[in-house]
Amino acid sequence: MVMFPVVGLLAYYAVPLYAIGAVCLLSVSNMLFNFHERYEGAVTSGLAVGMFYLAVAVVGIVLANRRDTIATKEKLFEAQRAQRELEEIKGNQRLAKQIHDSITQEISAIAIQSWQWKDDDAIPEKPKKAMGSIYEASQAALNNMHDVIDVLKLEDQSDSPLRTEAKSDDGSRCVDVEERIRDLVGKEQQSMNRLGYHGQSLVNHAGQRISIAEDRLNVITDCIRELYANIIRHTVPGKDTFAVSVTVDAGKISLTETNTISGKDIEDIPLAHVRHGLGLKAHRRAIENIGGVMRSRADDDGWFIHIEIPLEEQ
Repeated sequence: MVMFPVVGLLAYYAVPLYAIGAVCLLSVSNMLFNFHERYEGAVTSGLAVGMFYLAVAVVGIVLANRRDTIATKEKLFEAQRAQRELEEIKGNQRLAKQIHDSITQEISAIAIQSWQWKDDDAIPEKPKKAMGSIYEASQAALNNMHDVIDVLKLEDQSDSPLRTEAKSDDGSRCVDVEERIRDLVGKEQQSMNRLGYHGQSLVNHAGQRISIAEDRLNVITDCIRELYANIIRHTVPGKDTFAVSVTVDAGKISLTETNTISGKDIEDIPLAHVRHGLGLKAHRRAIENIGGVMRSRADDDGWFIHIEIPLEEQ
């Protein structure tokens, strides 16, 4: 009787073949014992005992299969839950990125223009006070926006890319590089001119028409926007100067940005009291995800940023 639970446990915890082997061994052992004792019906007795052992083994195997099925379903559920959480994180990242890219520069422009006018003696007192209120409200709006980005946990995902994995494949739609970049740089330069910044933007092209996957170009244009946003965040319009250069050749795109910093005193910088949530750190991750590099340096004289992004997947 002791062997029945042993066979059942073996069938439940071990490979089914082991349990079947144990049943056969016990059945043959019973037959041999009966032959040795010269019992009649030794074969029949051995087969009967073997059937009982087999029934116990089958019960153990069925229970083991049920256990494995439950475990598989639980693993599948956990995998699906992890996938949903990953999709939620990616969705939050995209949402935070869109909030940052679509709002920051516009509100910053409002803040800078109101900062310029709130102390302008040529403007009547009442509009000057209104500009002061707009300046304070725009700074608060920028800070609140970065609070929302923090809630979306974008900065906590240090190993996650922004916006897209940026892996171009055969199915990615290819677009012309020079046309998109010249249009974007031209618009950004006009915006800087309207805000009173002194500087120039250049787009250098190798001459031949170059097309790359649109998701990779999105990373490049995001970096260009960030360069101009970086100028707005750290400089004083009318005092500081800047230069942005974009060089496109057959193998890579190089972005270089320099600007002076005249506002040594924190009060002299229009956006001094605005916290900045994404900045270069997040864009560096996106650049490195597609095989690019970023180098940046800040000192008392100004900012220097250089970015190189390959046009094709490495």
